[in-house]
Amino acid sequence: MRRAWGGALGTSFIFLVHRTQPVLSAEGFTLRSDFRSDKSIHREFVYASEDIKLTLAKHNVYLLPQPPMPPLYAAKGTEFEDLTTEKDFFHGPSRIPAFPADWCLDVGQEPRYTSENGSVMLNGHPLYLKGLNWYGFEGELFVLDGLAVWSPERFMSFLASHRFNALRLPFSLEWLARGLDSPLANIYVVQEDMRGLTQGQVMDRIFDAAAAQGILILLDLHVISVEKGITDLWYDETADGALVLDLWTLLLRRFAGRWNLLGIDLKNEPHGIASWGHGHPKTDWNAFATKSIQTLAARVPDFQGVFFVEGVERPRWNSPHAYWWGGNLEGVRKYPISTGSEDLDRRVVYSPHIYGPEVFPRHRYFQDSRFPDNMPGIWDHQFGWIEKSTYRAVVLGEWGGSIVGDRKAAANQQKLAEWLVHACIPDNFWWCLNPATEFNGGLLARDYQAVDKNVLQMLHYVQPKPTAFHGGIGATDALCVVDGAFANARCAVKMGLPISTSMADLKAEKERQP
Repeated sequence: MRRAWGGALGTSFIFLVHRTQPVLSAEGFTLRSDFRSDKSIHREFVYASEDIKLTLAKHNVYLLPQPPMPPLYAAKGTEFEDLTTEKDFFHGPSRIPAFPADWCLDVGQEPRYTSENGSVMLNGHPLYLKGLNWYGFEGELFVLDGLAVWSPERFMSFLASHRFNALRLPFSLEWLARGLDSPLANIYVVQEDMRGLTQGQVMDRIFDAAAAQGILILLDLHVISVEKGITDLWYDETADGALVLDLWTLLLRRFAGRWNLLGIDLKNEPHGIASWGHGHPKTDWNAFATKSIQTLAARVPDFQGVFFVEGVERPRWNSPHAYWWGGNLEGVRKYPISTGSEDLDRRVVYSPHIYGPEVFPRHRYFQDSRFPDNMPGIWDHQFGWIEKSTYRAVVLGEWGGSIVGDRKAAANQQKLAEWLVHACIPDNFWWCLNPATEFNGGLLARDYQAVDKNVLQMLHYVQPKPTAFHGGIGATDALCVVDGAFANARCAVKMGLPISTSMADLKAEKERQP
């Protein structure tokens, strides 16, 4: 917790307090202060659980350095822990928040998600996302994996109990083209009470179960078809760009009214011949992403979510480092997404994907004698600059891979987790919730009876206090929010500026800084 003591002329001097005892006096605390008169914070924090009202003003607050992450034990094998009813699942129809809400939307007030000051925001408040990918809609069965074993409600209860607040759901254009009113392709891959549902009704059930537990949904156009897998571009000979936008429109018109629709990921992992800023309409991913945002916002004005835009693979400019599919956002330096509308631009989230040596073993930096200590500098060059340069949020849409049985992969995952905390980029979607297969770092065991403790430990380290939601169910139930926080308190005000500062003020402040 933090405490503020009154200073001269009514100002407040802010001290770091590292809690060592559950008391409210200054005894038992380690104090550290950092006085910087050129920047100020104007935000009021209310710790309702202890009835302490704290005002931060005049000075930045820095907590003690974030300790390194405990080591991952790659040599010991997966440390799966059996799931228990008491610890791993919430009971009842809806999640009960651990603390009173910090703020609520008015009944009937529309949630609006934006990307400002380097953060994903909900109605002007920063969100802290702790997410997972849950695949299946993009596969040959056209339904989420595991629904024959657990109900959607049980999945969401498990996620909420471990403080996950977001899911990225990959789907295929083929699944969407079958029609939301089409029956399931195979009724035996879901539990009996879902076998009469249509494809759209299954997705409805997922949204309902997620909303009841305060979990946001990000819809991801993952592949065009199962047969072709992840294509270089957003179109192929069977589906042109116009069809892609038509089907996105169909999906958004169905789900735009859901408060927990965080946003859409426009295309998964552009790579190969996909370009950024080349001026070639057939390959320039940034141009089609811009067109998609403009078109979908105009067609579905009720959609108030954000637009996730991934990178490409190959750089136009000389780069000292290789990239992952969807990971190359260097083009943003010269060609950021610009729709011609400031309101739309404030809904752009840049979303790189990052994988390690078990997926891309030929990348030279994985062979460097300094590995993994060489990696933070590479990530700084690849992604670390984006939020400060563009003021847009950066959210890892995918990261993951082996933690068990591969020391090199585990070392890379650990170093990346520590870098995400240090670089103030903790918002992420781990690949994946599904049981582990080769490379994917699945959270659940194959029998759905155990959870990987190493993965939970790492994800908690990166995002220990994600934003929590409750309410928002029905027309008369207000959506309320328990604010999250960075693991690294140096990030509490990104770029040393108050989160409420306008874009114009941010730019002016940046120009004034040496």
